[in-house]
Amino acid sequence: MVQFTVATLQEIATSACQSLTSVYLRQAEEFNAKKDVDAALDAYNKCLNAAERADNPAVLSKAHYQMGMLYHQHGKWTVVAWRAESLSSYQVHWRITRKLSHQHGKRMESARCRGHGAGVMDA
Repeated sequence: MVQFTVATLQEIATSACQSLTSVYLRQAEEFNAKKDVDAALDAYNKCLNAAERADNPAVLSKAHYQMGMLYHQHGKWTVVAWRAESLSSYQVHWRITRKLSHQHGKRMESARCRGHGAGVMDA
């Protein structure tokens, strides 16, 4: 009998959720192409849930952005409740994007510092 540790099970679950994000994004894009807005939004919501479980802020950001675009493109922008959802999705997208950009900037700065320091020591 195979026994798994809690950490192994969490890794398996995270990996499965990561795979689901790709499936749900593809489904949402297909539904959007067919102008089936409700089905596309449902797929994006499933993607958001899977991305949260996979701890994948990049996919969270993309799904929120696409949902905002979907609300806007299909005339849902003018309906008050949908407009609030659209704006909320855009806000979450930009908040995650800023956070990821900030983290990327810190990594780049750290890499430049390490590279610069190594160059000074080598000279």
